[in-house]
Amino acid sequence: MYLGAGHGRFTLHHELEVMFYRIALLVGMKACRQPTDMFSSAINPERREAWHTAQREAAKEHRGGVIFDLFVRALSLPSRNVGFVDQGCD
Repeated sequence: MYLGAGHGRFTLHHELEVMFYRIALLVGMKACRQPTDMFSSAINPERREAWHTAQREAAKEHRGGVIFDLFVRALSLPSRNVGFVDQGCD
């Protein structure tokens, strides 16, 4: 089911993405799926909305680009003793 024509790879990937997202929310993390605003500050403000629109469309069609499957904002990792970090997962 995982390989070959009509395989279930994307279905399995989507199910895992949703499950990890729900677990993150359940334990109180600030998580979001496929954030399209990751690099907004680096984009010319006059072109920003057009870029966001293109990224949202790309996320729907699984085309290239840097769009994380899951992004956790202000994640605290006591074992690393670095305070709060943003963590992207793909």
